[in-house]
Amino acid sequence: MSWRSGSSLFHELWPLLQTHLPDRKRRQEFLRPLLKQFLDWDTDPETLADLDPEVRQALTALGALAPAKPAPAAPADDVTCCLRQLTSPVEKERTTAAKALEFFIRQADDPPSAAATGLAALAAALRDASATVRRAAANSIEQLLADDFPLPKTARPAVEAALADSDELVRKRIAKILKRAARTT
Repeated sequence: MSWRSGSSLFHELWPLLQTHLPDRKRRQEFLRPLLKQFLDWDTDPETLADLDPEVRQALTALGALAPAKPAPAAPADDVTCCLRQLTSPVEKERTTAAKALEFFIRQADDPPSAAATGLAALAAALRDASATVRRAAANSIEQLLADDFPLPKTARPAVEAALADSDELVRKRIAKILKRAARTT
């Protein structure tokens, strides 16, 4: 396999690995032997390293790259970036942040603390002018509550107010969220 085709194939595989192996430790266990195979097929590690900090870390652990001077962003930093992005004037950025928070909260060093902060911010996003952002926020809240993260008491009024949302999908998700929150409290 040429280094270009190997790099291209790995770039296609990486999002699938993230989706199907959501646990970072298990993904790392799978990733290292897979990367070793790609390296054995003459794939240039530099073409893979910039794909994701996790890939760079695995390549460094394999000895294929020298340790990078700046440390990769910590998961808590990712949550903070998403919280900041929720206030962006660009609708697409706010929508992406609302969707990404669900993922990054699970990956944080302290998921319960990240969830408390993130869920409060997502509840506030339920008042966004964009139905797309409100839908993404409601979906992320619903998914996080399904993983047994409790809805912060401070976020409950914003969630209850969203029951009157003009968007039917948001109202349905909010009803599910409040049912689930009632069962966990």
